[in-house]
Amino acid sequence: MAPLRRDERLVAAAEAHARFVAEHRWQLSARVPDDLHWGANCTTFYDRAVNAGYPPYGVAVFENVATGPAGTSAADIFGYLMSVRHEDPADPRVEDIGTGCFVRSSPEPAEFACVQLYGTTHIE
Repeated sequence: MAPLRRDERLVAAAEAHARFVAEHRWQLSARVPDDLHWGANCTTFYDRAVNAGYPPYGVAVFENVATGPAGTSAADIFGYLMSVRHEDPADPRVEDIGTGCFVRSSPEPAEFACVQLYGTTHIE
């Protein structure tokens, strides 16, 4: 398996969605319980990747989202993102990665959101 490549388009999409999730998580949970993959205007992670410039055809995009109280350790966040119920960056289809995190400090309590987007431009 080749190493993952950092893709600035996926980074931009991940950072923007992390901010959106941190600022609007309570609204998202009310609209679609426990589904943090929906973005502004009901965009999907594929929509966000393509809107950030990732190729629109012949691609696959995957997303992991973690949220919690500010001050959560990086090890705990990583462990959650890599848990069984999340997409696996070791999937042989994955070539590109973009990660973004955002901490919302007000209103209290302070919370974080981290988003990982994985993609490939070579699907069969």
